Amino acid sequence: MIRGIYISASGLLLEEMRSDITANNIANANTAGFKKDRAVASSFPEMLLERIAAGETTPIGSSGLGAEVMASAVDRSQGALQPTGNPLDLAISGQGFFVVQTPEGERYTRRGSFSRDNQGYLVTDQGYRLLGNAGPIKVPAGELVVDKQGNIRVKDSTATLRIVDFTGTADVPAARLIKEGDSFLRAEGGRQPSLARGYQIQQGFLEASNVNPLSEMVALITVMRGFEANQKAVQAQDETLDKAVNELGRLR
Repeated sequence: MIRGIYISASGLLLEEMRSDITANNIANANTAGFKKDRAVASSFPEMLLERIAAGETTPIGSSGLGAEVMASAVDRSQGALQPTGNPLDLAISGQGFFVVQTPEGERYTRRGSFSRDNQGYLVTDQGYRLLGNAGPIKVPAGELVVDKQGNIRVKDSTATLRIVDFTGTADVPAARLIKEGDSFLRAEGGRQPSLARGYQIQQGFLEASNVNPLSEMVALITVMRGFEANQKAVQAQDETLDKAVNELGRLR
């Protein structure tokens, strides 16, 4: 009976985590470059049940012991590209990430909303510098043109965007990405990226969030139903345990 309460409680914790992740996805449905999360769950090892009779044991099945959230995984699927008409707005069509320099080190993003600071560097909304193949990108005032390969030209000044990726190979699996804020990512364990291939840079566009609000609302309703079911299971087992202790165990 106590084990049943623990199993249902693990279900409550799992649905609570799923609810938090889904709610965060919905909240960032309009955040440019946002990548939705998904909860990665795993069941605890099952327990073998045996019947003991006349000194002999006979397997009769197994019993689950609940589940837990192992981690949250970033969905890397691409969002729609939306035109803005701003030459400093850039979007990546295909796989890859922009690289920006932060006080904590290099971070990666799909949010291509950039501007010039007072020193001429291309920076993010937070003021972090955009990195190219030769370091932070500094451009003079003037008309800025970015081609599909990421080459930036302003008058006689040129630079190339550093676009990286974390795709795996037959020998090395893809790196797990960890979010920082609503737009920055870092690789688990400090793994270094490789240069991306097969992408195109779209100037004057921003990548929208890859969150589908309707699908996330349906997922949230499913999560709430699962939470309610586990809650009722805990309550039912608690009432049964109460009767076993206070009624069946009562001395007459």
